[in-house]
Amino acid sequence: MLLLEAIILGNTPVNEFNYTNGFLFAEKISLQKIAEEIGTPFYCYSKNAIVKNFLNFKKAFKNFPTMVCFAVKANSNLSVLRILSKLGAGADVVSMGELMKALSAGIDPKKIIFSGVGKSREEISKALGIGIKQFNVESESEFMEITNLAKKAHRVASVSLRINPNVIAKTHRKITTGSHDDKFGITCEQAIRLFQKSSEMQEVNIIGLAIHIGSQITKVAPFKEAFDVIRKLANDLKRMNFQLQNVDVGGGLGIQYANENTVSLKNYSRIVSSLINSLQCGLILEPGRFIVADAGVLVTKILRLKSNGRKHFIIVDSAMNDFIRPAIYDAYHKIIPLKKTKIQNSKSAKKWDIVGPICESSDTFARNRIFRDPKENDILAICSTGAYGFVMSSNYNSRQHIPEILISGKKYALIRKRQKMEHLIKTDILPRWL
Repeated sequence: MLLLEAIILGNTPVNEFNYTNGFLFAEKISLQKIAEEIGTPFYCYSKNAIVKNFLNFKKAFKNFPTMVCFAVKANSNLSVLRILSKLGAGADVVSMGELMKALSAGIDPKKIIFSGVGKSREEISKALGIGIKQFNVESESEFMEITNLAKKAHRVASVSLRINPNVIAKTHRKITTGSHDDKFGITCEQAIRLFQKSSEMQEVNIIGLAIHIGSQITKVAPFKEAFDVIRKLANDLKRMNFQLQNVDVGGGLGIQYANENTVSLKNYSRIVSSLINSLQCGLILEPGRFIVADAGVLVTKILRLKSNGRKHFIIVDSAMNDFIRPAIYDAYHKIIPLKKTKIQNSKSAKKWDIVGPICESSDTFARNRIFRDPKENDILAICSTGAYGFVMSSNYNSRQHIPEILISGKKYALIRKRQKMEHLIKTDILPRWL
């Protein structure tokens, strides 16, 4: 079985996933071999790809006092976080769970940023007690709650104000976060009021501004427009004698899932550098997808082939509960075979939809992909699934969570077990009166 697209477009997006003697390898291990040993489906991550992506990203900003805080929401597996911790990464967290995972992976609390519009009192108190780097504040109400909790704890809270610049990120509507129609951040006018209010407070210290306008942004213009808003606000604050220690420019830098044009790291670093040079302050970045997306694949087996005379379907053993991005974002991911064969007769090529077993039509990974002679039990790799893959999975249709595998050279390790059926059942509690 051969996916013609794999030949036309080349190998997978990352050079740590390549064909060797006709089989797809992750670093130096055959994915076919792993599939035979642990079964399918499973997520597989390349340590080398994560390391290379992080170091390349960090190097692009070496001329500034820079803190790179990995967006834990992209991939929160402890092994992934441990890799990044050892490279000196910080963490951008949005929940108690992400905070505790970052700490468990060895990330320095002084490199942890707590973001999100709905931080609970418990989360704020815990982060204050740990002594994190800063809270990225998203409302006046949150600012006052942090201040009050810091006073009770006899602490001084370091905060950065997240600005909503009212910029359209030109990405999928469900992952844009920088317009006034979105729930995130505060206006420049609100920020100025909070700076003025903070000058009379001892329990809170506003140390910077933050911004994050969306995810998977592939155009440079939205970044420039948003940074211009931050630059103007910072200069206005400076004239009022308020100084910034740092600016957190967030994340959002898109990757290439198909053949789309993206913003190069070089061009992105150039416009970030222009902002930081003009403000003369420290820099914080929150990459997530850019670090881990193309470091992972989802490996899945063909269960059934069917045709209704109009459409051809490849039914695989993974489903939207394992990987939901195509269902909710109409996301495109390359899908390639683990075993590549030579093209002998292109006339046998057909367009196929790759679908899962869940009882919804949205359980579709791809539509109209060209395959030649797919067979049941053939194994496929869904590419660039290292970000927003397992972390968004569920038990929908009472399906078990699938395993995660980490590869380093010729070694591989199970870094999350396949969920056992008895565990799935035991999470429910039957009341005695039933």
